[in-house]
Amino acid sequence: MRNVLRRACGSFRPSWALALAAAAALPLLGGGCSTPLGAARRDFYAGRFERADQALSNAPPAKDKALYLMERGTIRQARGAYPESARDYIAASDELARLQTYSVSKGATSLVINDNVQDFSGVPYERTLLHAFTAHNHLALADWDNAAVEARRIITSLQPEHRGTYPEDAYSRYVAGFCLEMIDDDSNAALQYSKASALAKRAAIKPATGRLTPKRAAAKPAVGKAETGQMPPIPPVELPASPPAGPPAVPPAEVPAELQRGTNTAELVCFILAGRLPAPEADGYGYEAELPVYAEIRYRGQRLGRSHILADTAELASLTAQKEALRKAAKTATRVVIKKVISHQVEQKNESLGVLTWLLLLLLEQPDTRCWETLPRWLEVARVNCPADLKEFDVVFKTPAGTPVRTLHVTQPIQRRRNILVAVCRDLAPAGGAPPSRVQSQPIEFGGPYPPDRRP
Repeated sequence: MRNVLRRACGSFRPSWALALAAAAALPLLGGGCSTPLGAARRDFYAGRFERADQALSNAPPAKDKALYLMERGTIRQARGAYPESARDYIAASDELARLQTYSVSKGATSLVINDNVQDFSGVPYERTLLHAFTAHNHLALADWDNAAVEARRIITSLQPEHRGTYPEDAYSRYVAGFCLEMIDDDSNAALQYSKASALAKRAAIKPATGRLTPKRAAAKPAVGKAETGQMPPIPPVELPASPPAGPPAVPPAEVPAELQRGTNTAELVCFILAGRLPAPEADGYGYEAELPVYAEIRYRGQRLGRSHILADTAELASLTAQKEALRKAAKTATRVVIKKVISHQVEQKNESLGVLTWLLLLLLEQPDTRCWETLPRWLEVARVNCPADLKEFDVVFKTPAGTPVRTLHVTQPIQRRRNILVAVCRDLAPAGGAPPSRVQSQPIEFGGPYPPDRRP
């Protein structure tokens, strides 16, 4: 240990008491591992939604305000508290917009300590999905106008001047197109559907109708040596257009003829969120060995159709981490030099204190891995014909081979606009397996969370 310290600090002779004190102080300086946010995430994935919500009821640390609001908004959405979730998401979006103006004081501090002292400002794909998830709440409340507001904000966030060269996702484009379709802005809806189809790896989307079909997997390119420091992209997985041959756990049934056409036919659009975003690592996101799941929509035992994966948040996170790698590496190198200079200046007056200063600053050199951890991994859409009087349906999650994994029974919220029914479903179940309770609350009105300049 003494030799390690000597190599790190040159000819300095460290005081063991000071070194031990520095190590003991590290958890305090770093904030520790047990936080309300960590507890809320654990409760969320355990299905204890109300407990998770309660964990984030107090005021968050100023630097993590936006992140707390994003996580709490997701928790409240899972609870069925859609107006409250929308308010959290909107407040988080406003906070992130404010933080786009660089904070000189905190930026300078991060060059001495680490990036964790800076305000959480998210990355482009998180800021875009924030609008898409806000739109989910408005759709669940049949608030078509406010959903269209979020559609326009999705489109704005994906413009090059806002997104830069960071990745965009087909799912957010589809949500924007659907919300515009719901207010009869068909031409702009078709444009978003067309862009979503171009981005999607596993599904093709018809611009005129928003209908989805499987996209054939492209021929695999020759496997070459990956560039140093980069991660290979996830190869697209071609999911079956219909249940595979063989006796599945649930007997198959074709869509009845009366549901294929006729006056008593409606269309069900279900936004399906499945899986869990992998936890970030110090050097970015690694691709987990996780097979994508898709969902089969069933009504009274009859198969109406299936979902199609439009985005993988793990892929978005990994591609974003690659974009950030060079910038973060350069900043870290600069920070280490500054820390060395500071400790050397202190050492000129007090050798032991100089060693302690260097050790503390070096131990505090930790990467910023904060992210929106309650995001699902797979973002999917099912658009199928259904009975006009549909009030409930089953979502059967399956592996790419067609093996059923679990079934969720959806009864609410199922909203209607003309002959289109809308639902949002996440592959989460509260403790005990009961469906989320609908929280009684007031719908969002203009003049509340939206400033006047955001009216549609």
